[in-house]
Amino acid sequence: MAIEVYSKKEKRYGILEQATFGTAATEGSSVIELNISGTTIDPDVKIRETEQAHGTIRSYTDELIADTKRSAPIISIPDVEAKQDYFDYFLYLALHSVVEGEATPFKKTFTIPSTRPDFSANAGFFATFFERFPYASSSRKVADCIARSLTITGAPGEPLKFSAELIGRGSVTENDNPSATWTIPGNNFWYWEDMAVTKVNSVTRRLQAFTITIDLDPKFYGNDGSGNFETFAIDPIATFKLTIGENMENSHRQGFMTAWKAGTLWAYQIGWGNATPGTDDGDLDFAWNGKITKVTPLNEDILAFDVEGKMLTSAIATSPLTIIMANAIERTW
Repeated sequence: MAIEVYSKKEKRYGILEQATFGTAATEGSSVIELNISGTTIDPDVKIRETEQAHGTIRSYTDELIADTKRSAPIISIPDVEAKQDYFDYFLYLALHSVVEGEATPFKKTFTIPSTRPDFSANAGFFATFFERFPYASSSRKVADCIARSLTITGAPGEPLKFSAELIGRGSVTENDNPSATWTIPGNNFWYWEDMAVTKVNSVTRRLQAFTITIDLDPKFYGNDGSGNFETFAIDPIATFKLTIGENMENSHRQGFMTAWKAGTLWAYQIGWGNATPGTDDGDLDFAWNGKITKVTPLNEDILAFDVEGKMLTSAIATSPLTIIMANAIERTW
C-alpha cells in the first residue's frame, strides 16, 4: 500500500465563536483560519497514581489511572501578526466586555468588566478552537475556549503582533472532520510606522517598542454532573512595558523616575487611524491609566529606557484599559 508522509504546513488552525457555553461549534461550521505556523493542544489528561500492595514488587495496572475529569486543555498561540479581520476575536476572548457600533465601520469598544461574566449563562465570550489534520476524522477541537493570557507587541519595522494562551473546558474531541469553508482573512495589518498616537501623560513620546499583557488567571468553579467544572472565574490583570528613546525635549527619563517614586497615575495612549478612534475602518486604539513599577536605563546604540507598569483606575466605574477597534465587520456583539 502507498505510504503518505505529511508536512506540518498541511495542518490548519481555526477558531469560531460559540453561541452556547458547553456546546462546541460543529464540524460543518464555517471557521476563521488563523495565520499561525503551528501549535498543538495539551489535552490536560489527568494521571492519578497510587501505591498498592498485591503480593508482588511488580507495579500493578490499577496503580495508574487516567481520566479527563475537570480537564482544561491549553492551546498556545505563537507570536503572530494581528490581522484586522480577526484580532477582535482575541481581544474579546481576553476582555469579555464589548460595545459594538450599529453601523459600519462597526466600532468595537473593549473594556475590562467590573464583575466576572457568568460563562455558564453565555455571558462573556468563548470559542471553539480547531487543530485540523490533512486526513479525515482525525482533527481535534476544544470547546469553551477563553484567553488565559494575551500579549500584544509592537516594534519598529514590524506589524502589530500578538501571542495568546487559550484555555478550554472538557475532553478534547480527537476525531473531528471539518467539512465546511475555512476562510483565510486578508493581510490587513497595523504597521509600526503608521502609528498616529504615542502619548504618555498627554505628551507625545518617541517609542521604540511596547508590550501590553492581559492575564486572566482563570480558576475553575462548580461541577456540571458530566465530568466538567461549570464555569471559569477570571481575575484580569493588565500590565505594560514601553521602550522610550532618551530625549531631552519631552521624554527625559528623570520625569518617569519621579512618577515611579511618587506612585503617580498617568494616562497612556497608543493608536492607529482616526483621531477619534473607531471612526474609520482600520482604526485601533489602546488607552489606559497606570502606575510605573520599574524604570530601567538601556545601553543600546540609540539610548533608551524601559518603563514597566500596571494598569489601574482611580474610579471603579472606569475601566483601567479601553481598546477601540473598527474592522467594518458586524459581529452582532
